[in-house]
Amino acid sequence: MQERGRTSRVVTLAGRAARAGSLALLLQSCGQEPAQDVTTKPVAETPVYDYVALDGQHVSSLTNRGKVAIVTIIATYDLASQIVIRELSEVRARQRRSLSVLAVVLEAPKNAPLAEAFAATMELKFPIAMADMATLEDRGPFGRVDGVPTTIVLSPKGREVWRHEGAVLAADIEKAIAAARRDV
Repeated sequence: MQERGRTSRVVTLAGRAARAGSLALLLQSCGQEPAQDVTTKPVAETPVYDYVALDGQHVSSLTNRGKVAIVTIIATYDLASQIVIRELSEVRARQRRSLSVLAVVLEAPKNAPLAEAFAATMELKFPIAMADMATLEDRGPFGRVDGVPTTIVLSPKGREVWRHEGAVLAADIEKAIAAARRDV
């Protein structure tokens, strides 16, 4: 019985390693490099945001105060956005109680039905909201967003401590979360 459990664990670990290797290869073939550097330099200003998710839930800098928050800015048509959503879903499943995650769709509000379909297809367990006009015009709470996906990690104090444009692995997100928790 122990042998079967060990074999199952080895197969699981091998599958995860193969998936991570495949994901890294996919990122490189799309012209994107996996995040290498997890630096945490708190930005002077704390972003103030307030989004209404498609399910009506309010997600804001005020409701997220005191916990690490991740805001990922995505597009429904983008493969790299799908990768980030999958990786964030894994991270959130492991760190559910101490982490807030929000996906903001950087598309016109008229695309809300596409965002709802995206959320259902990706089986999102965290809120998804449409970007407001200020965010669409680079005047939003997170400033200029040059590309999707852009993943932003905020410390429990609400300060931006990490930003990564492009697809990113769960391990890199978790490093950024650990660094955000040290922002005291």
